[in-house]
Amino acid sequence: MTKLESLDLSWNDMRSFPTQITTLAKNLEHLSLPYNGIGGSILPELALLKTLKRLDLFGNLISGNILSSLTMMLNLEYLELSFNLFTGSLPSEIGLMTNAEYLNLYGNSFTGSLPSEIGLMTNSEYLDLTENLFMGSLPSEIGLMTNAEYLWIEDNSFTGFLPTEIGLMTNVQILYLGSNSFTGSFPSEIGLMIDVEILYLLSNLFKGSLPMEIGLMTNVQTLDLTGNLFTGSLPSEIGLVTNVEWFGVSGNSFMGSLPSEIGLMTNVQRLDLDSNLFMGSLPSEIGWSDDECQVSVSF
Repeated sequence: MTKLESLDLSWNDMRSFPTQITTLAKNLEHLSLPYNGIGGSILPELALLKTLKRLDLFGNLISGNILSSLTMMLNLEYLELSFNLFTGSLPSEIGLMTNAEYLNLYGNSFTGSLPSEIGLMTNSEYLDLTENLFMGSLPSEIGLMTNAEYLWIEDNSFTGFLPTEIGLMTNVQILYLGSNSFTGSFPSEIGLMIDVEILYLLSNLFKGSLPMEIGLMTNVQTLDLTGNLFTGSLPSEIGLVTNVEWFGVSGNSFMGSLPSEIGLMTNVQRLDLDSNLFMGSLPSEIGWSDDECQVSVSF
């Protein structure tokens, strides 16, 4: 097996790591072990697979911490650890994984703050931290991940202000920040993320006015700000997001009249403005029919 480069043992009932591979398959590049019922701690000897580029442990019962030695697998490009039972904090050595393009930790029980060294993963295109127990503020160094295209950090316990450096991630297309406890104002620098197609900020504690820079996000198709503490009027620049199909701001404290420019959102299919403090009526510039757009609003 010394020449073996790829090994896929998905959907078996192995229950434990195949320890032989760390000595018999030293040229292994791809190792896939999803849905095997593997329990216990992660195998330290995996770090001996120096040529490994792809490690997939999706949907097992692996518990304990991510070993620092595992993050020193410097050739690793793809690390899939979602839907396991991992706990503890991410080691600062995560920043050594500079070749990693894909890191998925969805559905575990990781805790603690996100280490600032995560910003060193500058080749990362996909980062998913959804449904863990992370807390504290997002480190400003996350803005160094300028190649990231998909960023999911929803359903955690992050707090504090969203760092303005997040606006440096100009390649992001999908940005999920919902169901945390972020506070402070919506940073105008997010308007620099002009490639964003989906932006979820629902169920946080954002407050203040929506900045006019929101109008720079002309590629956004889903913009959900539901369930925050936003105030003030909707900026007229909101009409510049002409590709939006779902626009939701319900459950905030927006006030005043709706800007007439909202009628420029001709691709919108769902417009949810409920539970705010809007006054007046729908602008006459809105010419959508009921079968074109579902509108929910109360004045």
